[in-house]
Order: sequence, then structure tokens, then C-alpha cells
Amino acid sequence: MKRIILICLVLLFVLSGCSNTVDDGTDSSFIEKTTAESYGVVTEDDEEESFIGSWLTYIEMQVTADKRQEEVYRNYIDGIFKNLSDIGVNNVFIHARPFADALYESGINVSSAYAAPGQGEKMYFDCFSIAVETAKKYNMKVHGWINPYRVSNSDSFEELCDENIAKKWWQEKSTDVCRVNGKIYFNPASLKVRELLISTVGELMEKYELDGIHIDDYFYPEDCGDFDSADYERYTQQGGKLSLQDFRRENVNAMVSSLNSKVKAYGEDKIFSVSPEAKIEKNRSEKYADVALWCKEDGYIDMIIPQIYYGFENETQPFENCLMQWKNICTNENVKLVPGLALYKSGQADEFAGESGKDEWINNNDIIKRQVTCIKNEECDGFSLYSSSYVNFNETFLSAQLNELKSVL
Repeated sequence: MKRIILICLVLLFVLSGCSNTVDDGTDSSFIEKTTAESYGVVTEDDEEESFIGSWLTYIEMQVTADKRQEEVYRNYIDGIFKNLSDIGVNNVFIHARPFADALYESGINVSSAYAAPGQGEKMYFDCFSIAVETAKKYNMKVHGWINPYRVSNSDSFEELCDENIAKKWWQEKSTDVCRVNGKIYFNPASLKVRELLISTVGELMEKYELDGIHIDDYFYPEDCGDFDSADYERYTQQGGKLSLQDFRRENVNAMVSSLNSKVKAYGEDKIFSVSPEAKIEKNRSEKYADVALWCKEDGYIDMIIPQIYYGFENETQPFENCLMQWKNICTNENVKLVPGLALYKSGQADEFAGESGKDEWINNNDIIKRQVTCIKNEECDGFSLYSSSYVNFNETFLSAQLNELKSVL
């Protein structure tokens, strides 16, 4: 930046003796412009704005009993975005499809119980639309957030409404949906599931003024056993040569690539982003999400937002080490690295950080600030805070953490 300012001052000195026109009648403003370009001077308007994001979850968007009047809900959402704007957030990931359902008026996915009296019932109002509209009011870019494979945190299909496509497929004894580890998931091997996701992306991009689509870390369920044995057997009988593990990875790759292509159909400037968990190898070997491939090759993602929800003193995954692991695999200049940060841990004990790191978030109110400094020093493309509600809490420790963060933005 100092070098740029120096160049600008030199140019200003050289050109200050020129009148608006030179002897041959040429407008000197043209000379100033072309001279600046020849020296590679970057103006403030040319510099790309750093990405500062936050997630707005389905819990935060829930239409609770005290918010069923649309005006009350709008005021509630407005308050969230005002606070986000006050700390510089310029991108927001708004939940649209958390559980094979919709927080928006959809012709594909049933209405969410978080936006209606019950799943599949008439929504109180389109809360996703209200959130998008409000975010735009505060000049934020909006990314529609969908969970690709998660259907329910329960394994009871009776809890799903009759119109839910997952329940219909289960009743048809289809392998497109399955029970795994006490929960319900769509089968990543299913072409019908992939088509459902592509259609959902298209519906969102067409109905709302979105800058992109976002998915998080719900890929294959961990410890998923052999629920997809029939799919793999069919694959090998048709001549497939991949191992079961690579077969699963290829299913997720195909989904990610397909959604990226669908997003790009609405404009090359539209962003497709993914937010996987922070452990790179765990993504690959347990969730079958080949994040290293996506960060290396074109055609998968525009932005990777790893959930680096660790402090500096975490005994197994200290923040700086984890950040460098992600920086090392992001070799494609077309893929932006925007780490996700755990604002929600502020003032809380971190039970999985080991003995030395357990109380780090209690004893320090500048962790997010220092993490953002590391991110800037490593020339990453920005950061994102989980989640919006923690920006809106008035709790003293969170306020201190945010005040520290503001000092480096």
C-alpha cells in the first residue's frame, strides 16, 4: 500500500504542471489515466473487498410463537443484520433448506416446521425472502445455504409429513433414502437425489436475488457401514472399477460439480461455496469429501470455507497449523480460501481442546482478532463467523471479543 501511495504522489507531481489540455489539444485526464495504468497503479475502487461472512442458521430464522406477526419478524431479522453490518459483515449464508424442507416458498421441498405450524403446513410467511431482502438493505451479498443429504436428526419417518419426498421414497422401499446412526439421510449414490438438489438450486436462483449457493459439511454420514452395498454392487456389475471408498468420493464429487455447474448457469459471477469440517483427511476418509481435489482443480467450487473452530492452544488441531494445512492444499488461484471461525466458543470451555486448551476461550477475549490477523498475514481471502446470533448477544465476553475484532478490520 505504501508503494502504491508513493507512485501516486510521483505521478501527481509529474502531471501537476499540465493544464487540462496539452498543446495538441489532448485531454490531460486521458494521459493521467493511461500513465497510471502503465505503472500498474491500483485505485481504491479497483481493490477487491475482503470477504467478511456470517451464517444465519435455521434456528436463528425460526418463527417462534412471539414472532408470528410478519412485522415483528421483520424487525427481529433487521436487528440481526444491523448488528452484522456494524462489525463489517458483507456476505451472509442464509439457511434455505436445512432438512429436505424449505424455509422459503418452494414447489420442490415441503415447508419447514421452523417456518410453519408443522412440516408441510402453510408457512406463516416466506422468512427466507425477508432475510434476503433485509441483507440486501444492508448491502450484503447473499448465499442460499442448503444441506444436501441431511433429512432428519431422528430415524423416525413418522415425524416427516406425508408430502416429504424422503418419506415417499422410503414407503416405496427405495434406496434413495436411508437410516444411518439413528438419523435419516439421502443416499449420495442416488441420481434422483442429485437431480433433487440441482432442481432446488435452480429454484432458489430463479426466485431470489442471490449471489451464490452454499453447502456445508453434511456429506456421507460418519461410520456409515454398508447402507449403500446394493448401489456399489450394481456399479461393479456394470463394469465399475473403483473401490467402495473411491466410489463414494466420486458420488460426492459429482454432486459438488453438478451444483457448481447449475449455479454458473445463472452467471459466471455467481459463487458456489462449500464449508467442510476442518480435518482434511477426515473429510476424505470418513465423509468421502475430497476437499483437496476441489481446491486444486477447476469445476468444483469457487470458495472453500473450512470450519477451523479451534483455538491457538488446541492440543491436536492448533489454529495456525490447521490454517496452513488448508492454505497448502488451496493451489488453484480460482478457489478462494475463507476460514470459518468459532465466535460461538467465546467465553466457553472447549472440552475437545485438551487440558491446555480447554479454558483458552474463557481466558482470552482476543482470539478471533488474532485469528483474523493470521488470516490476513497468510493472504487468505477473508473469514466467516459462526454464527449470526453470537454477534447479536449482549453477553459481556462476546462483546469484548467483537470489540477486539473491530480493531483489525
